[in-house]
Amino acid sequence: NGAQCRLPFYEASGIGKQKEKWGNEKNYDKADELIQSYCEEIMTKTRIVDTGNTIIDAIFNTKITANKNINFILNLKIKENFKIQANDIITLLGNLIDNACESINRDYDSCDLKVNLIITEEMFLLKISNPYKTIKTEGDRILTLKKDTYNHGIGLKSVNRIVSNYGGTVDINTD
Repeated sequence: NGAQCRLPFYEASGIGKQKEKWGNEKNYDKADELIQSYCEEIMTKTRIVDTGNTIIDAIFNTKITANKNINFILNLKIKENFKIQANDIITLLGNLIDNACESINRDYDSCDLKVNLIITEEMFLLKISNPYKTIKTEGDRILTLKKDTYNHGIGLKSVNRIVSNYGGTVDINTD
């Protein structure tokens, strides 16, 4: 069970809105600067994962700290100078890890969550494996189990959009 993203080559409350605003104005540098400062703030408070990439470290450290009942098994290989925008990394990792954690927290008292992440100049490969007991589908789409479907259920759409923008593929296996 898991999700895998292959690419060839809303994390915090206030930051998401600023990122959207600056992203729409094509001011990616300003958005990245804000994201970087947020990540550095997180890293000064807790440091469990240290890949050398502040944004990736902040995402994993935040998720691990917030989900103490989940045993994160990480295989992270991050090269410098990769070509993926910071806001795309946050959306990809944030949504997929959140989905896995929510599934585990809903269905299990404690469990393993396996994450393999390889980023080079040419490739982004993310594989997340987690057990689940409950899943809701419509055709080949996975739907949110939350009651508020208006404000939830867009994470995988965002992941698919981003991966498509980079010419990659998303493969979700529910076997």
